[in-house]
Amino acid sequence: RTIDGLSVARTKTTAPQSASHVTVLQNHANLQVLILSACEIFMRNLAIPPNFLLPGTIVNAPMKGWLGLTRHFAIVTNKHGSDGLPIVVANSRASGGPAEELWTKFTEGQPHERAYYPSELPPELVLYNAYGMFGTRYNLIMWNCEHFVNACHGLRPTSGQVTGFALAAVIGGLAIAVARS
Repeated sequence: RTIDGLSVARTKTTAPQSASHVTVLQNHANLQVLILSACEIFMRNLAIPPNFLLPGTIVNAPMKGWLGLTRHFAIVTNKHGSDGLPIVVANSRASGGPAEELWTKFTEGQPHERAYYPSELPPELVLYNAYGMFGTRYNLIMWNCEHFVNACHGLRPTSGQVTGFALAAVIGGLAIAVARS
């Protein structure tokens, strides 16, 4: 049953009258889940100031010159530049592979859009992985910034952006083929 949008569980009491009653603990647990869900939704859209980002956190920012279609990904380090902003490790075409970048270079003056920590690895291990990948070569399709940050967290090195663009190209090609036939 639902009361004011909350799911309410009913249980049989062991009292002699055997009347059903609303379980207070269930109401409390449901309310906690609702509050946590509301906080998660709120925080998902909340820009965390760069100075408050923890080492190992993945951040992304829009890339200039790509019509807002692409994002650049990096790992926050435990170092800070002379401007007080964090230094990140990013895999980019400009550096030819993973390298440290100042926050302002990484964001290109744009606000970062998202900050998240997708694994249970401790920050020290994420950073160890990141620095251990120095010397690898950037490749837009097989080893870009998104592949890199996932690998740093011990996840499968994938890029949703590459997958999305490939899928769009296939669908576009099929649409053109159908239109020509």
